[in-house]
Amino acid sequence: MKKSNIIIFALLLVFTGVYAQSFKRAEKKMKMNEYAVAVKILEKAVQNPLQQNQAIPLLAECYRIQNNYTNAIKWYQLAVDMPGADPEWMYFEAQALRSTGEYKKAKEKFLVYSGLNPGDSRAALYASYCDSVLGPWKNKLPVFDVRTVMNINSPFSDYAPAFYMGQLVFASERNLNLDAAKYGKDGEGLVDLLRANPQHDNMFWGELKSVKLMNSKFNRSYHDGPVFFVGDTLAFFTRTTIHKSKSLNNKRVQKNEIYFSCKVDGKWGPLQAFFLNNKDYSVGFPALSADGNTIVFVSDMPGGYGGTDIWVCKREGEKWGNPVNPGPEINTVGNEMYPSIQFDGSLMFSSDGLPGYGSLDIFCASSVDGQWSNPENMGAPVNSSFDDFSITYAPDFNGGFFTSDRPGGLGSDDIYAFRKLENFETETPVIVEITKP
Repeated sequence: MKKSNIIIFALLLVFTGVYAQSFKRAEKKMKMNEYAVAVKILEKAVQNPLQQNQAIPLLAECYRIQNNYTNAIKWYQLAVDMPGADPEWMYFEAQALRSTGEYKKAKEKFLVYSGLNPGDSRAALYASYCDSVLGPWKNKLPVFDVRTVMNINSPFSDYAPAFYMGQLVFASERNLNLDAAKYGKDGEGLVDLLRANPQHDNMFWGELKSVKLMNSKFNRSYHDGPVFFVGDTLAFFTRTTIHKSKSLNNKRVQKNEIYFSCKVDGKWGPLQAFFLNNKDYSVGFPALSADGNTIVFVSDMPGGYGGTDIWVCKREGEKWGNPVNPGPEINTVGNEMYPSIQFDGSLMFSSDGLPGYGSLDIFCASSVDGQWSNPENMGAPVNSSFDDFSITYAPDFNGGFFTSDRPGGLGSDDIYAFRKLENFETETPVIVEITKP
């Protein structure tokens, strides 16, 4: 072999090793939920023709998990045209198109994917949801007026509003506690609980002011929040922790856990762990009924119907009873999130598996003989093609707040105020017919 050929061969081995290390780093970061770091690695990799075919689908996946739908579409469109493309990439492309309101294109992609993978009934289901938005839902009259709450939102994620002692408490990644750490999934700050006051007592449709950190008891860990208050003396909240999972060969994984605290003599007592906290699955986003005897929460524990399900526990004396899944009337093959129980016993929650406008939509399920049924889509403008979630009603029950990452806000997630229109009693909400795959 000529000396020049030996040198070229050696250089190829070096470059191949460097490329392999680059992808291993990106994949490792993805497994650790550090998608923002993985994106930086992969954005460089796609510039190199020798790395593009490996980097493109990984980059699309990162953007999909970050809910960056525009960039996810960009890279999935390239990925599906590659030799040996995974058909599921087209399904993810279709979901991203639907999440940006491109319903016609999304339907086409769903149907193509359905032809490629006829055993997956999800595609035909979501294609029918696109038909609903393009057809009978177009002329539905709005029930609510919606506006952005400008002076409490930030360029960071602000979400999950809750009422407490005449204040609005919410979760935020803006890091008012000056913690320099960043969350690897989106590159923003860690989640803390903040509070704000209305400029006029109990006038929550007006402006809010004086955003401050909540009590340090609630802001100590990796991510703290959202929170739910029962009256003024009991708080349940979500805390994200990092564990070694036995089911995943002792890999370090992030899990949501529920903690609660009671206020005694004006001071919050020690934090107590919810009995279902587990290192192998998440429990989080708790909410209680007005009497405190029912708790609903979100978990990916075994026995569910999809990604994350809503579960229920009833109080039995001083303890909680075993968790019960409310079944396919509520939970789907998708994700159900951010539940809350209203004063009339109805359940409000977000889902990306029920008939909706795009990603997470907000639904209300009425309570009939102690069972929840017939979820109703809250309709536009509360819902959009983007993620809409975590709704809470103000004490007067004529309006409140919810969260959305729709365009036009200040950051990735923003808090919006809503109130019923004056003629809301003559309007018709969007009532969906539930079709199961």
